[in-house]
Amino acid sequence: MRMIIHKPNYYLIVVVFILMVFGLIMLSSASAVLSYENFGNNYYYFVHQLIYGVIIGLVVMTITSKIDYHVWSKYAAFLLLATLLLLCLVFVPGLGLELGGAQRWIAIGSLTLQPTEVAKLTFILYLATWLEKRQQGIKDIKYGLLPFLTLI
Repeated sequence: MRMIIHKPNYYLIVVVFILMVFGLIMLSSASAVLSYENFGNNYYYFVHQLIYGVIIGLVVMTITSKIDYHVWSKYAAFLLLATLLLLCLVFVPGLGLELGGAQRWIAIGSLTLQPTEVAKLTFILYLATWLEKRQQGIKDIKYGLLPFLTLI
């Protein structure tokens, strides 16, 4: 199979970068006092997000951008089922972590995961695949809209 290499969408990269910088500025502004009270450093949350959010996120973005999008559509249903399993694991004693009165996290050792964040991505991927397979049929409300709303 011949591998086709496309040029990156530079507009999308610039928009992602602008949103990332704007988010970091907002985080720094909103959390400076709390960061200082909790850790004695005005920029603790900023640095934490920079390391664990931005750097890791950019690495993952770079890796996933190299994967042909057809591969994602092949595994969309499996990824959705795996995500539904993750959402259910929140309620398993010993795995589910309660913070702020709500049990939304999975904790395995020092690693924590909020399955709803994964669900957002896999749901979009699954619905895009679903809509792509039914192209013309989605014009009918019973065939195109109702199953979509049921999934939501």
